[in-house]
Amino acid sequence: MLRASIFEATLSILWYLVLLIPFIFFAEKLIFAFTDLRRQILAQAAIFLLVFLAFRLLHPAFSMVRSGVMILLGFFIILISFSMTLLFSAIDSTFVPV
Repeated sequence: MLRASIFEATLSILWYLVLLIPFIFFAEKLIFAFTDLRRQILAQAAIFLLVFLAFRLLHPAFSMVRSGVMILLGFFIILISFSMTLLFSAIDSTFVPV
């Protein structure tokens, strides 16, 4: 029973992190609206970290799991591997053998 609750808490944290991705893009455009790409990335990273820290302090699922930072690290690994898969599948579909 406890293991199932911890698993559901982990899934809820991952779900909120997935929902956080479009939020940081819209929040950066709404709050800052930088035109420089470096400033956009820095602002998005700052917004992500601030909201993640707020979730870590306020959301009860973080008190149930052992390490919320490990969940964040796993989320980044999944996000990077998904984007690399999309990138390589797009390159593969445009490749025409001679």
